[in-house]
Amino acid sequence: MIVSNIIINYVDNLNHRGYVRIETKSDAIRCLCDYTDMANYIDEFGDNEVVYDGDYRVYRVPAFADAIAKYSKAKAKDCAKNGCE
Repeated sequence: MIVSNIIINYVDNLNHRGYVRIETKSDAIRCLCDYTDMANYIDEFGDNEVVYDGDYRVYRVPAFADAIAKYSKAKAKDCAKNGCE
């Protein structure tokens, strides 16, 4: 499946906005609340292949695995040097 095939549920049973969680190229997760958010995500990151991770309720982007690992390694190095919260 690719990003543009994800279906966003606008309203859940408690009248809250529905959203989809999807990885970025860092350790951040982007929440897509509507198809405008999805279009902006695709413009920024591309219409990549995604895999749903039901344990964490997030779409993983296998193409970003190397970028995420590189970011996490650099972040850990910085935290070791400067401390982290």
